[in-house]
Amino acid sequence: MDQKLIEATVRALSHSQVFHGIELPALEALVQTSERVETAPGQPLLEQDGRVKGLHVIVEGSAQILKGGTPLAILGRGAFFGEISLFGVSFTATADVVAKDRTVCIILQKPHLEQWGKKHPSAERAFLYRMCTELSRRLYSTSERL
Repeated sequence: MDQKLIEATVRALSHSQVFHGIELPALEALVQTSERVETAPGQPLLEQDGRVKGLHVIVEGSAQILKGGTPLAILGRGAFFGEISLFGVSFTATADVVAKDRTVCIILQKPHLEQWGKKHPSAERAFLYRMCTELSRRLYSTSERL
């Protein structure tokens, strides 16, 4: 990624659910290890039961989560998915994720996040706290619907 793209991605991440408030140098170090993926409208970002490479964070656009063809959620800029690959529960997607419009994501692989956390422990704590908060919110929302 060139420097302008890195800076734009860092700005987007600084407003995301899980990276908001983290110091910009720590975010830049993380972005430099990420993979950037651009997807056209209607194209899959993840397919149910397919391999998940890492945590996906939407930098631009939006995506729809589908389970068995049933819409579950729409995620916008700053939202994340694929977190299941970070915690050793599974390395396959539990749902389909489809781009609603032109969507750009960065993919953060577990080994890169672990290395980043060792170099930026306060940023890692903030990231994990925000991740747990959002996952708890999602669990509560799902339980309420059932």
